Amino acid sequence: MTELGVRYRPIRLCGGLLCESLTVFDISGIDSPSANIESLAAGRIETSETLHSAGDIVADGGVNVGTGGIKSDGPVSGADLLNLAPSDSAPDFAVDGDIYFGSDGNLHLFNGLPGIRST
Repeated sequence: MTELGVRYRPIRLCGGLLCESLTVFDISGIDSPSANIESLAAGRIETSETLHSAGDIVADGGVNVGTGGIKSDGPVSGADLLNLAPSDSAPDFAVDGDIYFGSDGNLHLFNGLPGIRST
């Protein structure tokens, strides 16, 4: 088995008149193109291509998404996606079409003119 780089150690377990053999394999650093694993615990998983899950993906922390964005073939929901603080006027450097939350409790569309706003 040395051609595969796998180390092993045969162990004999004896009790009374019976002996059983057990072989322990050290597979640390193994490079395998495929595997079928029922359960896996890892500190970090990195893929060089696609990650496919036939079930759910649960993230107890955050999710960082790159330039490809998020694509969904079904409904998407989320909590605390947008937090708005009331403002008496349009934000500094507002451009035509910006939406802001006014202190009157309404959403306002900035139309590009100072002091004039659409509701």
